[in-house]
Amino acid sequence: MKKKLLDIRRYLVEIKLGIFFLVAAILFFTAIMSIREVSFFKGYYLLKVKFKFVEGLKSASPVRFCGVDVGEVDKLEIKTEKNIPIVYAYVKVEKGINVPVGSRFFINSLGFFGEKYLEIIPPDTPIKTYLKEGSIIRGVDSPPLFDVITAFNDAALKVQDFVENSTIKKDLENSLSNMNDITNEFKG
Repeated sequence: MKKKLLDIRRYLVEIKLGIFFLVAAILFFTAIMSIREVSFFKGYYLLKVKFKFVEGLKSASPVRFCGVDVGEVDKLEIKTEKNIPIVYAYVKVEKGINVPVGSRFFINSLGFFGEKYLEIIPPDTPIKTYLKEGSIIRGVDSPPLFDVITAFNDAALKVQDFVENSTIKKDLENSLSNMNDITNEFKG
């Protein structure tokens, strides 16, 4: 009898521990989902966006439609088309968000060095049709930051060369000298 009572107590302790861990797991899962603002109950549809350069976009990067979060980048994949590498961004968009045909897809960032995200801007024309599940869209490629810096540097060097090697420098020096002479005549 005493052995049966000990067995029952042991089973009760195991059941209590099991319930405790189950409740803890549910609370942990709920907390994680509320932090990420993700719901498994929302449905999504998949779009494929082609880019030549994705500028630091990553899986799980946000997707925004008119500035509102409507999904996330599911995965990125590099493929070769006509011997040119192309990056496919597989984008999950919440069901109920109708993206018009002709929308522009481009990579944007929060601030200069902030988080990268995919922005979708609808066309200015009246909307007639919407993208369907699995649609392939050509994204708007932005130049790599290195190319922008290089172009700026090249332009600055050309301006510097123009100023140094043209008559502008000599003409400015002569004008300043003449103004200095005129000023000295008024004083003297």
